[in-house]
Amino acid sequence: MKPNAKQAWGHSDKLMVQTIRKWIDETGNRITTDDIAAVIDSSYSRTHNVLHMRNSPFTLSQFIRICGLFGKNPSTETFKIIKQSKEADGMETAMSDEEYDALGTFMDEMTTAAETYMNTIKSINASSPRKPQSRD
Repeated sequence: MKPNAKQAWGHSDKLMVQTIRKWIDETGNRITTDDIAAVIDSSYSRTHNVLHMRNSPFTLSQFIRICGLFGKNPSTETFKIIKQSKEADGMETAMSDEEYDALGTFMDEMTTAAETYMNTIKSINASSPRKPQSRD
Protein backbone atom coordinates (compact mmCIF):
# COMPACT_ATOMS: atom_id res chain seq x y z
CA MET A 1 0.00 0.00 0.00
CA LYS A 2 1.29 3.46 -0.84
CA PRO A 3 1.99 5.70 2.19
CA ASN A 4 -0.67 8.24 1.22
CA ALA A 5 -3.23 5.72 -0.01
CA LYS A 6 -6.60 5.88 1.69
CA GLN A 7 -7.21 3.12 4.17
CA ALA A 8 -10.00 2.28 6.54
CA TRP A 9 -9.86 3.95 9.91
CA GLY A 10 -10.05 1.59 12.84
CA HIS A 11 -11.44 2.54 16.22
CA SER A 12 -7.94 2.86 17.68
CA ASP A 13 -6.93 5.22 14.84
CA LYS A 14 -9.87 7.47 15.68
CA LEU A 15 -9.06 7.35 19.39
CA MET A 16 -5.47 8.34 18.58
CA VAL A 17 -6.63 11.46 16.74
CA GLN A 18 -9.16 12.30 19.45
CA THR A 19 -6.37 12.01 22.02
CA ILE A 20 -4.08 14.33 20.03
CA ARG A 21 -6.87 16.87 19.52
CA LYS A 22 -7.55 16.79 23.29
CA TRP A 23 -3.86 17.49 23.93
CA ILE A 24 -3.96 20.43 21.50
CA ASP A 25 -6.97 21.84 23.37
CA GLU A 26 -5.22 21.33 26.72
CA THR A 27 -2.30 23.47 25.52
CA GLY A 28 -4.69 26.27 24.58
CA ASN A 29 -3.70 25.69 20.95
CA ARG A 30 -0.08 26.67 21.70
CA ILE A 31 0.95 23.50 19.87
CA THR A 32 -0.34 23.79 16.33
CA THR A 33 -0.83 21.60 13.28
CA ASP A 34 2.40 23.12 11.92
CA ASP A 35 4.27 21.98 15.05
CA ILE A 36 2.91 18.46 14.72
CA ALA A 37 3.73 18.36 11.00
CA ALA A 38 7.31 19.42 11.72
CA VAL A 39 7.88 16.80 14.42
CA ILE A 40 6.58 13.97 12.21
CA ASP A 41 8.28 15.33 9.08
CA SER A 42 5.01 15.71 7.20
CA SER A 43 3.23 18.47 5.34
CA TYR A 44 0.72 20.76 7.00
CA SER A 45 -1.95 19.54 4.58
CA ARG A 46 -1.42 15.86 5.35
CA THR A 47 -1.32 16.50 9.10
CA HIS A 48 -4.46 18.66 8.95
CA ASN A 49 -6.28 15.95 7.00
CA VAL A 50 -5.33 13.25 9.49
CA LEU A 51 -6.43 15.43 12.42
CA HIS A 52 -9.80 15.64 10.64
CA MET A 53 -9.78 11.86 10.03
CA ARG A 54 -9.28 12.06 6.29
CA ASN A 55 -6.83 10.02 4.20
CA SER A 56 -4.73 7.44 6.03
CA PRO A 57 -4.14 7.65 9.81
CA PHE A 58 -0.88 8.46 11.59
CA THR A 59 1.59 5.62 11.93
CA LEU A 60 2.70 4.35 15.31
CA SER A 61 6.12 5.97 14.87
CA GLN A 62 4.46 9.31 14.12
CA PHE A 63 2.26 8.96 17.20
CA ILE A 64 5.35 8.27 19.31
CA ARG A 65 6.96 11.51 18.07
CA ILE A 66 3.73 13.42 18.68
CA CYS A 67 3.67 12.09 22.25
CA GLY A 68 7.16 13.53 22.72
CA LEU A 69 6.01 16.92 21.44
CA PHE A 70 3.31 17.01 24.12
CA GLY A 71 5.55 15.54 26.83
CA LYS A 72 3.52 12.33 27.00
CA ASN A 73 4.81 8.81 27.60
CA PRO A 74 4.24 6.94 24.30
CA SER A 75 3.89 3.51 25.90
CA THR A 76 1.33 4.74 28.42
CA GLU A 77 -0.67 6.64 25.82
CA THR A 78 -0.63 3.75 23.33
CA PHE A 79 -1.68 1.38 26.10
CA LYS A 80 -4.62 3.66 27.00
CA ILE A 81 -5.77 3.76 23.38
CA ILE A 82 -5.57 -0.02 23.03
CA LYS A 83 -7.56 -0.49 26.23
CA GLN A 84 -10.21 2.05 25.23
CA SER A 85 -10.47 0.53 21.76
CA LYS A 86 -10.97 -2.99 23.12
CA GLU A 87 -13.60 -1.76 25.57
CA ALA A 88 -15.44 0.19 22.86
CA ASP A 89 -15.38 -2.79 20.52
CA GLY A 90 -16.74 -4.99 23.30
CA MET A 91 -13.79 -7.31 23.04
CA GLU A 92 -13.07 -9.64 25.89
CA THR A 93 -9.63 -9.22 27.31
CA ALA A 94 -7.42 -11.80 28.92
CA MET A 95 -6.52 -9.38 31.71
CA SER A 96 -8.53 -7.77 34.45
CA ASP A 97 -8.55 -4.00 34.97
CA GLU A 98 -6.14 -4.46 37.87
CA GLU A 99 -3.75 -6.42 35.63
CA TYR A 100 -3.99 -3.72 32.93
CA ASP A 101 -3.24 -1.05 35.52
CA ALA A 102 -0.29 -3.07 36.86
CA LEU A 103 1.07 -3.53 33.33
CA GLY A 104 0.70 0.19 32.65
CA THR A 105 2.56 1.01 35.87
CA PHE A 106 5.29 -1.47 34.96
CA MET A 107 5.63 0.08 31.48
CA ASP A 108 5.93 3.55 33.02
CA GLU A 109 8.59 2.33 35.46
CA MET A 110 10.58 0.65 32.68
CA THR A 111 10.42 3.80 30.55
CA THR A 112 11.62 5.90 33.50
CA ALA A 113 14.43 3.43 34.23
CA ALA A 114 15.56 3.47 30.60
CA GLU A 115 15.53 7.28 30.52
CA THR A 116 17.49 7.44 33.79
CA TYR A 117 20.05 4.98 32.43
CA MET A 118 20.49 6.93 29.18
CA ASN A 119 20.80 10.24 31.05
CA THR A 120 23.41 8.69 33.37
CA ILE A 121 25.44 7.44 30.39
CA LYS A 122 25.23 10.88 28.76
CA SER A 123 26.33 12.53 32.00
CA ILE A 124 29.27 10.17 32.42
CA ASN A 125 30.35 10.69 28.83
CA ALA A 126 30.03 14.47 29.13
CA SER A 127 32.07 14.65 32.34
CA SER A 128 34.79 12.19 31.35
CA PRO A 129 37.90 13.91 30.06
CA ARG A 130 38.94 12.56 26.72
CA LYS A 131 42.48 11.29 26.71
CA PRO A 132 44.41 12.08 23.57
CA GLN A 133 45.42 9.07 21.56
CA SER A 134 49.17 8.55 21.61
CA ARG A 135 50.93 7.93 18.33
CA ASP A 136 53.60 5.34 18.72
